[in-house]
Amino acid sequence: MHYSIQKEKYLGILHAPALQISPTMSQTGTNNKRIAKNTLMLYFRMLLLMGVTLYTSRVVLKVLGVEDFGLYSVVGSITTFLGFINTSMTAAAQRFLSYSKGKDSAEGQNKTFNSIFLSQTLITLLILVVGETLGTLYIQNFLNVAQERLPAAHIVFQCSLFAFLCKAISVPYTASIIANEHMSAYAKISIIEGLFLLLVVILLPFANTDKLICYAISMFVVTFSIQLCYRLYCRKYFSECHIKRNWDRKSIRKIFNYGGWNLLGAFSSVTIDQGVNIILNSFFGLIVNAARGIAFQISAAVSSLSGNFQQAINPQIVKSYACNDFTGMHSLIMKGTRLSFFMLFTLATPIMFNLEKVLCIWLGEVPPYTLLFCQLAIINSLITSFSGMLLTGAMATGNIKKYQIIVASINLMNLPLSWGCLYLYPNPYLTMYIMIGISIIAFCTRLYLVSELIHLSKIQFIKKVFVPIIKVCTLTLSILFLFYHYIEVPSGFIPLILFISLCLCVVLISIFLFGINQQERQMALTFIKKKTMRK
Repeated sequence: MHYSIQKEKYLGILHAPALQISPTMSQTGTNNKRIAKNTLMLYFRMLLLMGVTLYTSRVVLKVLGVEDFGLYSVVGSITTFLGFINTSMTAAAQRFLSYSKGKDSAEGQNKTFNSIFLSQTLITLLILVVGETLGTLYIQNFLNVAQERLPAAHIVFQCSLFAFLCKAISVPYTASIIANEHMSAYAKISIIEGLFLLLVVILLPFANTDKLICYAISMFVVTFSIQLCYRLYCRKYFSECHIKRNWDRKSIRKIFNYGGWNLLGAFSSVTIDQGVNIILNSFFGLIVNAARGIAFQISAAVSSLSGNFQQAINPQIVKSYACNDFTGMHSLIMKGTRLSFFMLFTLATPIMFNLEKVLCIWLGEVPPYTLLFCQLAIINSLITSFSGMLLTGAMATGNIKKYQIIVASINLMNLPLSWGCLYLYPNPYLTMYIMIGISIIAFCTRLYLVSELIHLSKIQFIKKVFVPIIKVCTLTLSILFLFYHYIEVPSGFIPLILFISLCLCVVLISIFLFGINQQERQMALTFIKKKTMRK
């Protein structure tokens, strides 16, 4: 390995089409099978956690009440807001470990892991200091909450902060699982997590003390236990995940340099999710926070399907770049973007057309503002699904300075625009409309910047991604809008299930006819035939 070439490629300035190396058919087939297997495992994990989350959210809302549920949401958002520091290093850890798996020896991979571990330890200490200082100051002086609930708010914050610190110190281990593509570990450990969460919810109504405090402490215990499981798994199965004093100063500088620029992107993301939540609290109080918290729980549950697929394919994109396989990288980005949107669209469409009934069955009593918040949050998730693979493509190059400055600056406009619009016209839905508009602008900017970084054709991206998506969305929504307009769906659980099944059939048929190419269609038919014959 020539260091000069490696250095140039890391900086993102080695763009030579002549170096493109196409993988063999067998390698491509093996990679596709691995992606499919990992996606299925992550899909299982998603279904398990989504079911547990939907059930526990209903019970927690009922047991705590709207006020305490909103308090937990807004106080937790303070910790998550601080997490933008950790998020930037998480992306750095995943990128460098995946890159190392594609290039380095076992010794080099261990050195990379220990460099990341030392970097993450320093970041965790920084989060602790900043969190204890600014978080306590905000709760004491700015949180819109009744005076008698301030002690509970402080305890909830401490539990949330230390739960987050547990996740932060475990970043090198979770990144190792992703880099090694052992996605089955997530499914196995998620079973444990799901059982713990269910146990917490079952026992919560029987608590004799403040139930909000009991819930916060219990969530910390669950988080600590799950992160310990990840650590033990990595130490057992991955040789590079053993702590040694062999970290490399140059690698640490690269990690911090990469994480530093990525900090802008992470800060802009957390601003959208948590900064706006804090602004809403100052204008409207905890009721709106509760409604928005429910909306983003549903949005996160729906988005997790496409997110799991993207997580399964991301290491392949980084490894393709590390091996100079730009053709394969472009193919993965375009195919991954298209399929991840379809996965999200398949789940989002039935929910959108039946959202009011779903919320009533799920929550019983639906808090004000929740319905439209949920609809707008799902629409925003559909738009942001276009950006996931492009972001991975940019991260793979390591040359993210320009990308992060421009995209982060666009996303950061959420805060001043939301505050200004609410000041002039106090309507909480305005923050969602602003978020959707900025998401569209941010995606267009990402496509332009990434096409320059990795020589991805914008015309090909539009042709292979957007044309099939427009066909599928037009056909699906036309049929369902006509059906919904002319046929009144009776109330009740059985009619709801039947109509959701109808929506799924329409979406899947549309995707099969217009959303996938001939090769993918043939693979789907072969898979169905095998399953049918086996039965």
